[in-house]
Amino acid sequence: MQSADLARNRVALFDYSYDRNRVFTMLDYSGMDWREMMLANCATNLALSGDKTRARELYRHCLTLYPDSRLAKPALLFLGPEDPADNHGDETQ
Repeated sequence: MQSADLARNRVALFDYSYDRNRVFTMLDYSGMDWREMMLANCATNLALSGDKTRARELYRHCLTLYPDSRLAKPALLFLGPEDPADNHGDETQ
């Protein structure tokens, strides 16, 4: 149990120092968490490949973790309302 607590503390310290020093290590000063950027980039790639349904799901997941996301909110607006044609052969609908 003690080692699990120690591991959680180390992960939290890594996340804090990684994001705090990102301006120096990656020349990125956007202030966004790296997980938020990763989720948004994955969703963008899904949307560009034509899988808008999964892209919307990933953007919504990003918004549950980062409610003020400057990436996910406008992307969902850009994708527009859900369209049954976006499901690409999904037989359940």
